[in-house]
Amino acid sequence: MPKFKSTDDKRVEQNGTRSKYRTLTDAEKQAIDWVKTQGDEFIDYLDVMARANPSAGREFALAKTHAEDAVMRAVRGITQ
Repeated sequence: MPKFKSTDDKRVEQNGTRSKYRTLTDAEKQAIDWVKTQGDEFIDYLDVMARANPSAGREFALAKTHAEDAVMRAVRGITQ
């Protein structure tokens, strides 16, 4: 399956459970890119912190999970 950005209009062409997606506005695409970029940077920083402090690995793993969830929910909020 070809890969494309999550903000690409090709996402509305997919089958199955994604058949109800709509075309995003440019402002929505920019918002999604910003949220995902910030999320990636934060998660990368958490990985650095986890390597620097292995005894707190569980806490950083939970923080990473919650950050991923926050990004997903923000994107869902933008795309609804």
